[in-house]
Amino acid sequence: MRKLAPVFASLVVLTNSFAQRTDHWTISVIGSYALPVGSLSSLFVGTPAYGFKIGRYTDKNLLWELKLESMRFTKPNRSSLSPLVRDDLSLHLDVYGASAEGTYFLGTAESFVQPYITGSAGMYRWSYTRGSHYAVAKDSAGNEVLDTAHYLDSFKQMDWSAGFSLGAGLGVNLSSNFELYSDVRYKIIVGEIWQTLALGIDNVSAMQMAILSIGLRYNFW
Repeated sequence: MRKLAPVFASLVVLTNSFAQRTDHWTISVIGSYALPVGSLSSLFVGTPAYGFKIGRYTDKNLLWELKLESMRFTKPNRSSLSPLVRDDLSLHLDVYGASAEGTYFLGTAESFVQPYITGSAGMYRWSYTRGSHYAVAKDSAGNEVLDTAHYLDSFKQMDWSAGFSLGAGLGVNLSSNFELYSDVRYKIIVGEIWQTLALGIDNVSAMQMAILSIGLRYNFW
């Protein structure tokens, strides 16, 4: 029993901390994988994403956070592009922004495992860049020459757009201060990427993605 006493004492402290988590601040770091869906998936494959959050419990089951995040898509989805596209074509989509995020915990404050639902709304700055592109043809002597009929200048598009997300996840209370959590969410950024039909790049009317995240939260009790 003496050996178990420290364990029971720790559980009591942990339970009291969770039960009193109203009006306390938190910070989080997040690592994610963003997988394009919809029309964005025809342009890029998945990419890592990163974020930082600072928040405050306004209720024992409700957490509000300010989230800063960024992601950079650099790998084109070659299977969706025209066969004329050269392997060295440069395509980049950079996204960064801030959002207000609400998380509602479905379990009790004392639970070791915490299922939750979450949603966010924010503003994002994004930049889409396509490098110049040219095709190579052969002249009558069999020499490779620039096919000027298929030459395209580089192109860059930048804008601010609203973004929204909705998802669900699971948190695990590692201690009275640290929480490990993971969630899956659908995210949409309401911005339009213009088409380049010569390369088989269709119009992207909205940037949609599925995001798998894992984060570590520190609670200032």
